[in-house]
Amino acid sequence: MRCYYVTWPDGDKDIVFAEDEEELFMILDEKASPYCAVIEEIDFPDGLTLSSKAHSQTTDDILSKAKVLRRIMKPELDQAFDALYRDIFERPTIH
Repeated sequence: MRCYYVTWPDGDKDIVFAEDEEELFMILDEKASPYCAVIEEIDFPDGLTLSSKAHSQTTDDILSKAKVLRRIMKPELDQAFDALYRDIFERPTIH
């Protein structure tokens, strides 16, 4: 899975995971026109994806991975990281 850093014209930033560009554009199209966004593919550490949440048994494990991610990311990605963090930890779990 690829990881993309997306900057929208209004300054919002997102981190988006997609298998390919077609899936990326479908995901971005839900928010706004993907053609108005600046999209940069970023290197994401192997084994650290949103699916890590599903396979992790403890919050500590997820927090450790999140801390590693934050250390290796560029400072300007902080806003996108915060959005990713909220998505992982604050979204209600559906069973």
